[in-house]
Amino acid sequence: MTSGTKPGLKELVDDIHSTFCEISKHMGIEAELKLLPGTTESAISKFEKDRNVQFPPSYREFLKLYNGWIGFLGMYTLIGVSGPDFQEALNAIDLIKAEFARCWAANRHSTDPKYIADYEASGPSTGATLAEAQIYLPTKTIFGVGYGGHFLFFDERTRTPTGEMEVIHLAPDWELRARYDSFE
Repeated sequence: MTSGTKPGLKELVDDIHSTFCEISKHMGIEAELKLLPGTTESAISKFEKDRNVQFPPSYREFLKLYNGWIGFLGMYTLIGVSGPDFQEALNAIDLIKAEFARCWAANRHSTDPKYIADYEASGPSTGATLAEAQIYLPTKTIFGVGYGGHFLFFDERTRTPTGEMEVIHLAPDWELRARYDSFE
């Protein structure tokens, strides 16, 4: 890579992976760090259809390079679209969405899609919690599951003309801990 040239996604992922492996080794941390072999466009499309999600282009590119990452930053599993490695992460995603929906219904909110769309559209989207940002979690594409109930998801309300979306780090207390412009 020449100076001033932006690295590609593969270079970024490989660099993060090797750096974290070196840090873990140096610190004596035994962490499972596993990048899985890439998948196909048809497998990605099938997963999106089956789970009613739509990944942004950068995550689709990541999946073609690596069908998920176990031990991302030592804490997360970034889901792939096939294989037994992700069933636990997919179960956690389904559980957090169900828990949110239960709390939503307990607060007498409607689950009508138009109500949800209006709720999200009327919000500032910049709040510190899901409620303040008016985010209905069950409609979000959660792609990262971390220890202790941390999640990473794409917020389609921020979709750019290129299809990229903001990534939000969700803590177990429904707090939005960090926001990133895109997956890349």
